[in-house]
Amino acid sequence: MKQLMTVDVPNVYNVWNQVYNFFKDSDRSELDETTIESYKLGVLNRTHNLLVVVENNIIIGVFIMYFINSPTCRILNIAFAGGKGIVVKEVTDQIEQFARSQGATKIKAQAKDSQARLYKMVMGLEKTTNVVEKLL
Repeated sequence: MKQLMTVDVPNVYNVWNQVYNFFKDSDRSELDETTIESYKLGVLNRTHNLLVVVENNIIIGVFIMYFINSPTCRILNIAFAGGKGIVVKEVTDQIEQFARSQGATKIKAQAKDSQARLYKMVMGLEKTTNVVEKLL
């Protein structure tokens, strides 16, 4: 059984070496050392949440999430997901439970096309915007 577990701040350093490779192995080419370290800093500053997916006592994936408060809703934003076989109903149900337990009324995810299709298929997330950028 796959279990989603929140990593408390005092334990971040204990698991960081185990989750670091999920960042390096991801297909998110914009992730560089600075971005990975900014995620870590966000977790240590408690602005982001580090959640790991564990199966048979082995970490098989990682999520970085944070909350956005708007006048009409509280949004859980999935900023990063890394690992194989982690965007499955068994895990996404636990993500939804986590979101609800923290007062969220909506879930969003930052994802490339293939992962966005997976989120839509498994979680029912709908595409709401297109983000374009240019490196200067």
